[in-house]
Amino acid sequence: MTWRLIGPAWKVEGLTMSERLVLLALVSFTNEAGENAYPSQATLARRCCCDRRTIQRAIKSLVERGFISPHGKGIKGTIMYRVNLSPDVKGAAQSRMGGWHSVREERHSDLQS
Repeated sequence: MTWRLIGPAWKVEGLTMSERLVLLALVSFTNEAGENAYPSQATLARRCCCDRRTIQRAIKSLVERGFISPHGKGIKGTIMYRVNLSPDVKGAAQSRMGGWHSVREERHSDLQS
């Protein structure tokens, strides 16, 4: 588990409760590079205190929004995920264009408009 992604995972704005729990649970399975998280959906459901269908919806949303990405198979055929959060940027969120920006910078630009 890597602790460097816990802070950025808490700071991502606009997540539902289940999306945040799943993201935090996946972070707890990653290596130092934020990769190789391959828990089963049943394991995630137990950790997040919800059913597997909720896990599936949360994972689908996190993948679509670019916060996690599948990259291969883990043990017993589970999907391996990479967590795409930047630990270097306070309040990091990934834009839909694929670049990183800080939430503070986004708010600053909104105030200037």
